[in-house]
Amino acid sequence: TRTDIKVVPVDAMEATFELPSSKAYNMVLLGALLKVRNLVPVEAVMKGLKKTLPERHHHLLPVNKEAILKGMSLPKTEA
Repeated sequence: TRTDIKVVPVDAMEATFELPSSKAYNMVLLGALLKVRNLVPVEAVMKGLKKTLPERHHHLLPVNKEAILKGMSLPKTEA
């Protein structure tokens, strides 16, 4: 039995259906990962998205941020 793996159930698909875009599934999962691992701040992710996405897609940034924040609310923290 491995002890270096932590499984965290996340109902990302259901959460994605609650968002304006069903294409935001990956961002929901990213948000869950950021909550569990605290790798980088959300604002750093948003800055990176803004820098790498073509300007014609910048209108999607608010939806992406909403999806990340939604994903961050999904993992159940252990007591």
